[in-house]
Amino acid sequence: MTALVATPNGVWLREAIAELKRTSRLPQFLVPTVLTPAAFYGLFTLAVAKSPSPEYALATLAGYGVFAATGPALFGFGAGVAMEREQGLIELKRVSPMPAGAYVAAKLVAAVATTALALVLIDALAIVAGVRLSATTWIALTLLHLGSAIPFALIAFGMGMRMSGK
Repeated sequence: MTALVATPNGVWLREAIAELKRTSRLPQFLVPTVLTPAAFYGLFTLAVAKSPSPEYALATLAGYGVFAATGPALFGFGAGVAMEREQGLIELKRVSPMPAGAYVAAKLVAAVATTALALVLIDALAIVAGVRLSATTWIALTLLHLGSAIPFALIAFGMGMRMSGK
């Protein structure tokens, strides 16, 4: 790990690690974006439904997985970029020798990692609700949800570069 960080391409890894640390230190962002999708899935799929069947829990699983991807991507990525732009951090990074894409890649890594945390909770609730899928189907569904965070994050990046952090 240390040898990889010391390479010229290690700046990408260092930036991603720094972004993951920054994200983990913001409970005001992390708690709502991770817990809200799982809470809504539990509320509307398990608690409110008259007789929550495994088929219904499976049908709503895909939608709430995408909901789990939009929160970290739009609010963590977009609002974070807007705040950092207003504070001048992006200008500072632009004049540093860091590759231009490392900043965006690190933000994407943090958005996907936060989405993964939310998906773990939703998938656990789905299993409790009786959803039974093959391992390949779980993997494919999880990868689809994680991949859906990327376009939302890029949309949020564009919004964050043009709008205020408020």
